[in-house]
Amino acid sequence: QAARHLKEVDINSLPAEAKDEFAFNRAYSYFKSNKNKEAAIEFQPLTTSENPYFIKSNYYYGYALYQEKNYDAALKAFKRIENRGPQTMKLYVAQIYYLKGLYKQSIDEANSISLPSLKPKGQMMVGKSYYKIKQYEKAVIAFERAEINPEVLSETEQYEVGYAYYKAKKYSKAFDYLSPIANKDNELGQLASYNLGHCFLFQNKKQKLLFIKKELWK
Repeated sequence: QAARHLKEVDINSLPAEAKDEFAFNRAYSYFKSNKNKEAAIEFQPLTTSENPYFIKSNYYYGYALYQEKNYDAALKAFKRIENRGPQTMKLYVAQIYYLKGLYKQSIDEANSISLPSLKPKGQMMVGKSYYKIKQYEKAVIAFERAEINPEVLSETEQYEVGYAYYKAKKYSKAFDYLSPIANKDNELGQLASYNLGHCFLFQNKKQKLLFIKKELWK
Protein backbone atom coordinates (compact mmCIF):
# COMPACT_ATOMS: atom_id res chain seq x y z
CA GLN A 1 0.00 0.00 0.00
CA ALA A 2 2.84 2.38 0.83
CA ALA A 3 4.48 1.69 -2.53
CA ARG A 4 1.21 2.42 -4.36
CA HIS A 5 0.72 5.75 -2.64
CA LEU A 6 4.34 6.85 -2.84
CA LYS A 7 4.41 6.09 -6.55
CA GLU A 8 1.84 8.85 -7.07
CA VAL A 9 4.04 11.54 -5.48
CA ASP A 10 6.07 13.86 -7.69
CA ILE A 11 9.45 14.01 -5.93
CA ASN A 12 10.18 17.41 -7.51
CA SER A 13 7.25 18.91 -5.63
CA LEU A 14 8.88 18.14 -2.28
CA PRO A 15 11.24 20.46 -0.38
CA ALA A 16 14.93 19.65 -0.91
CA GLU A 17 15.45 18.43 2.66
CA ALA A 18 12.68 15.80 2.27
CA LYS A 19 13.70 14.34 -1.10
CA ASP A 20 16.29 11.83 0.09
CA GLU A 21 13.99 10.49 2.81
CA PHE A 22 11.11 10.19 0.37
CA ALA A 23 13.27 8.47 -2.26
CA PHE A 24 14.55 5.97 0.29
CA ASN A 25 11.09 5.18 1.64
CA ARG A 26 9.67 4.65 -1.85
CA ALA A 27 12.58 2.40 -2.81
CA TYR A 28 12.30 0.47 0.46
CA SER A 29 8.57 -0.04 -0.11
CA TYR A 30 9.33 -1.71 -3.43
CA PHE A 31 12.07 -3.75 -1.79
CA LYS A 32 9.76 -5.04 0.95
CA SER A 33 7.16 -5.85 -1.73
CA ASN A 34 9.74 -8.14 -3.42
CA LYS A 35 9.84 -5.88 -6.47
CA ASN A 36 13.60 -6.00 -6.81
CA LYS A 37 13.90 -4.39 -10.24
CA GLU A 38 11.79 -1.40 -9.24
CA ALA A 39 13.60 -1.14 -5.90
CA ALA A 40 17.01 -1.12 -7.60
CA ILE A 41 15.95 1.69 -9.93
CA GLU A 42 14.69 3.77 -6.98
CA PHE A 43 17.71 3.10 -4.74
CA GLN A 44 20.32 3.80 -7.43
CA PRO A 45 20.34 7.65 -7.21
CA LEU A 46 20.99 7.38 -3.45
CA THR A 47 24.04 5.13 -3.94
CA THR A 48 26.35 7.45 -5.85
CA SER A 49 27.15 10.18 -3.30
CA GLU A 50 27.11 10.62 0.48
CA ASN A 51 23.68 11.29 1.97
CA PRO A 52 21.86 10.19 5.15
CA TYR A 53 20.71 7.01 3.35
CA PHE A 54 23.92 6.22 1.46
CA ILE A 55 24.88 3.09 3.44
CA LYS A 56 21.38 1.61 3.69
CA SER A 57 20.65 2.36 0.04
CA ASN A 58 23.81 0.66 -1.19
CA TYR A 59 23.06 -2.36 0.98
CA TYR A 60 19.46 -2.79 -0.23
CA TYR A 61 20.40 -1.85 -3.80
CA GLY A 62 23.13 -4.50 -3.76
CA TYR A 63 20.79 -7.10 -2.28
CA ALA A 64 18.07 -6.37 -4.85
CA LEU A 65 20.63 -6.80 -7.64
CA TYR A 66 21.91 -9.97 -5.97
CA GLN A 67 18.38 -11.38 -5.98
CA GLU A 68 18.14 -10.56 -9.68
CA LYS A 69 21.46 -12.41 -10.27
CA ASN A 70 23.17 -9.19 -11.40
CA TYR A 71 26.23 -10.17 -9.41
CA ASP A 72 28.80 -7.71 -10.80
CA ALA A 73 26.62 -4.68 -10.07
CA ALA A 74 25.66 -6.08 -6.65
CA LEU A 75 29.33 -6.55 -5.79
CA LYS A 76 30.13 -2.94 -6.69
CA ALA A 77 27.33 -1.69 -4.44
CA PHE A 78 28.48 -3.82 -1.51
CA LYS A 79 32.10 -2.79 -1.98
CA ARG A 80 31.15 0.92 -1.84
CA ILE A 81 30.20 0.43 1.82
CA GLU A 82 32.64 -2.40 2.51
CA ASN A 83 33.52 -1.57 6.12
CA ARG A 84 30.31 0.26 7.01
CA GLY A 85 27.57 -2.16 6.01
CA PRO A 86 26.02 -4.96 8.09
CA GLN A 87 27.81 -8.29 8.52
CA THR A 88 25.21 -10.08 6.36
CA MET A 89 26.71 -8.22 3.42
CA LYS A 90 29.97 -10.13 3.83
CA LEU A 91 28.04 -13.38 3.41
CA TYR A 92 26.44 -12.15 0.18
CA VAL A 93 29.84 -11.00 -1.12
CA ALA A 94 31.33 -14.42 -0.30
CA GLN A 95 28.44 -16.10 -2.14
CA ILE A 96 28.92 -13.85 -5.17
CA TYR A 97 32.63 -14.67 -5.32
CA TYR A 98 31.73 -18.37 -5.04
CA LEU A 99 29.19 -18.15 -7.87
CA LYS A 100 31.76 -16.35 -10.03
CA GLY A 101 34.31 -19.11 -9.37
CA LEU A 102 36.57 -16.83 -7.31
CA TYR A 103 36.99 -19.32 -4.50
CA LYS A 104 40.01 -17.77 -2.77
CA GLN A 105 38.21 -14.42 -2.52
CA SER A 106 35.10 -16.22 -1.24
CA ILE A 107 37.15 -17.91 1.50
CA ASP A 108 38.78 -14.64 2.57
CA GLU A 109 35.46 -12.79 2.68
CA ALA A 110 33.62 -15.54 4.59
CA ASN A 111 36.47 -15.86 7.09
CA SER A 112 36.19 -12.13 7.85
CA ILE A 113 32.65 -12.57 9.25
CA SER A 114 32.78 -11.88 12.98
CA LEU A 115 29.10 -11.96 13.97
CA PRO A 116 28.59 -15.25 15.90
CA SER A 117 25.13 -15.93 14.44
CA LEU A 118 26.51 -15.71 10.88
CA LYS A 119 29.75 -17.61 11.40
CA PRO A 120 28.25 -21.07 10.71
CA LYS A 121 26.93 -19.93 7.31
CA GLY A 122 30.26 -18.27 6.59
CA GLN A 123 32.15 -21.46 7.40
CA MET A 124 29.79 -23.44 5.16
CA MET A 125 30.80 -21.07 2.36
CA VAL A 126 34.48 -21.61 3.24
CA GLY A 127 34.01 -25.37 3.12
CA LYS A 128 32.23 -25.28 -0.23
CA SER A 129 34.99 -23.10 -1.68
CA TYR A 130 37.76 -25.38 -0.42
CA TYR A 131 35.83 -28.31 -1.89
CA LYS A 132 35.84 -26.62 -5.30
CA ILE A 133 39.63 -26.21 -5.24
CA LYS A 134 40.04 -29.81 -4.00
CA GLN A 135 41.53 -28.92 -0.62
CA TYR A 136 39.36 -31.48 1.12
CA GLU A 137 40.98 -31.52 4.55
CA LYS A 138 40.52 -27.76 4.86
CA ALA A 139 36.96 -28.17 3.58
CA VAL A 140 36.25 -30.68 6.34
CA ILE A 141 37.59 -28.33 9.03
CA ALA A 142 35.28 -25.58 7.77
CA PHE A 143 32.27 -27.92 7.49
CA GLU A 144 32.79 -29.00 11.10
CA ARG A 145 32.93 -25.37 12.21
CA ALA A 146 29.68 -24.79 10.34
CA GLU A 147 27.94 -27.31 12.61
CA ILE A 148 25.82 -28.55 9.72
CA ASN A 149 22.65 -30.55 9.99
CA PRO A 150 22.64 -33.03 7.04
CA GLU A 151 18.84 -32.88 6.87
CA VAL A 152 18.76 -29.20 5.83
CA LEU A 153 21.30 -29.57 3.01
CA SER A 154 20.50 -30.02 -0.65
CA GLU A 155 21.53 -33.35 -2.16
CA THR A 156 24.43 -31.65 -3.94
CA GLU A 157 25.67 -30.17 -0.66
CA GLN A 158 25.26 -33.53 1.09
CA TYR A 159 27.41 -35.13 -1.58
CA GLU A 160 30.07 -32.41 -1.39
CA VAL A 161 30.36 -32.67 2.39
CA GLY A 162 30.36 -36.47 2.28
CA TYR A 163 32.95 -36.57 -0.50
CA ALA A 164 35.19 -34.15 1.41
CA TYR A 165 35.05 -36.43 4.46
CA TYR A 166 35.74 -39.43 2.21
CA LYS A 167 38.82 -37.77 0.69
CA ALA A 168 39.97 -36.78 4.18
CA LYS A 169 39.67 -40.50 5.16
CA LYS A 170 36.97 -39.80 7.74
CA TYR A 171 34.81 -42.64 6.49
CA SER A 172 32.25 -42.79 9.29
CA LYS A 173 31.45 -39.10 8.83
CA ALA A 174 31.34 -39.57 5.05
CA PHE A 175 28.72 -42.27 5.60
CA ASP A 176 26.43 -39.81 7.44
CA TYR A 177 26.24 -37.56 4.38
CA LEU A 178 26.51 -40.04 1.50
CA SER A 179 24.11 -42.73 2.71
CA PRO A 180 20.90 -40.57 2.51
CA ILE A 181 21.47 -39.96 -1.21
CA ALA A 182 23.11 -43.28 -2.18
CA ASN A 183 21.37 -45.71 -4.56
CA LYS A 184 19.04 -43.03 -5.96
CA ASP A 185 18.36 -43.29 -9.67
CA ASN A 186 20.38 -40.26 -10.70
CA GLU A 187 24.02 -39.38 -11.30
CA LEU A 188 24.53 -37.97 -7.81
CA GLY A 189 23.04 -41.08 -6.21
CA GLN A 190 25.31 -43.32 -8.23
CA LEU A 191 28.40 -41.29 -7.33
CA ALA A 192 27.41 -41.35 -3.66
CA SER A 193 26.99 -45.14 -3.82
CA TYR A 194 30.37 -45.53 -5.49
CA ASN A 195 32.15 -43.49 -2.82
CA LEU A 196 30.14 -45.11 -0.04
CA GLY A 197 31.32 -48.47 -1.32
CA HIS A 198 34.90 -47.35 -0.98
CA CYS A 199 34.19 -46.16 2.58
CA PHE A 200 32.98 -49.64 3.50
CA LEU A 201 35.91 -51.24 1.73
CA PHE A 202 38.44 -49.13 3.62
CA GLN A 203 36.63 -49.95 6.87
CA ASN A 204 36.62 -53.65 5.94
CA LYS A 205 32.80 -53.82 5.86
CA LYS A 206 32.62 -56.04 2.80
CA GLN A 207 29.06 -57.34 3.33
CA LYS A 208 27.71 -53.80 3.06
CA LEU A 209 29.91 -53.21 0.04
CA LEU A 210 28.38 -56.26 -1.66
CA PHE A 211 24.89 -54.84 -1.08
CA ILE A 212 25.89 -51.51 -2.64
CA LYS A 213 27.35 -53.26 -5.69
CA LYS A 214 24.07 -55.14 -6.19
CA GLU A 215 22.12 -51.87 -5.97
CA LEU A 216 24.39 -50.21 -8.52
CA TRP A 217 23.89 -53.06 -11.02
CA LYS A 218 20.09 -53.03 -10.80
